Amino acid sequence: MEYKVKKAVLHVLDTNSPLPVYSQKALDLSEEAVTSFIITHTKKIHDDEAGKRGEFWDNAAVRAELPALLEDFVEASCRIAAHLHAIMKEHCEIPGADLLVALVEIDEAPYAAVIKFNYKTGYTHYIDYDETGTNNKIIVHRVIFASENQKIEEGALINLRTQAVRLVEKAYELNGEQQDYFSELFLQCKTDMSQKESVKVLNAAAKEITKRYYNDDFQRTSAVKTAIYDCLETEGAIDVERIAGACFKEDPVVQREYVQAVRQAGVAATIQVAGETPERKFSKQRMKTDSGIELSMPMEVYKNKEQVEFVNNPDGTISIILKNIGKITNR
Repeated sequence: MEYKVKKAVLHVLDTNSPLPVYSQKALDLSEEAVTSFIITHTKKIHDDEAGKRGEFWDNAAVRAELPALLEDFVEASCRIAAHLHAIMKEHCEIPGADLLVALVEIDEAPYAAVIKFNYKTGYTHYIDYDETGTNNKIIVHRVIFASENQKIEEGALINLRTQAVRLVEKAYELNGEQQDYFSELFLQCKTDMSQKESVKVLNAAAKEITKRYYNDDFQRTSAVKTAIYDCLETEGAIDVERIAGACFKEDPVVQREYVQAVRQAGVAATIQVAGETPERKFSKQRMKTDSGIELSMPMEVYKNKEQVEFVNNPDGTISIILKNIGKITNR
């Protein structure tokens, strides 16, 4: 995917300071390091498996500012930052941060990126001078950006054509309860379950039903990952009905029970997956026997009975037969 940064501005929302510092000028995008930093973290939000899809409420404050971002970018970004700062001042549990607001293009589609860089504590040197000479010290430095390798905790990408939202967030305890304030109070949008959470539910439901009806048949629970891989490879999304059919194909009643269980848990009928090659995450089957043997094999090998076979023995044990092996190496 091609990313381009059109405009960007940074606002300082340090809750330990008396007032926020809103920038009156956009960032200089002629510096390659700046654009690279913005693109890197924009990609992280777009591709994060823990990301959620969101839909704005009708009266959402951020949504109301989207047209203004295209007309008076800096002023509109200041109002978005002020909206977030007011929430942060009301709830002291929310960490101080710098807020980046940017207009970006992703494959020529216009987006607004709103990324909150929570302050981190790190260490740096401090050069002190006195009458006896130079004294180099180690000091705690509280305000540090996330590096390009660190995960973004809170941020959103908003499609300016459709107003569809993709976001990542972290829950905080506000007024004694865990709350996703970034989506609920700041963006004011309803969200779907994330891909990561959805896959956990798919696996957990399969294990529960397999335990109840099929005596913990591990091949049925493994079929979830195989079916997810096949869905992503052919459709680019995860279809719950197809997962149910692959795992419990001979029993329509159990299929319906599985679909009902995962849907009631909040999983969408079709799970949209971000990233250019999302199937890669599901490209290996990993398993461990009760005797401590661990196996990891490519999905194509796992599905090929000419290369691997699972045999159910009369005494209830399982034999794993690996076939047509030309060479074995120690690793």
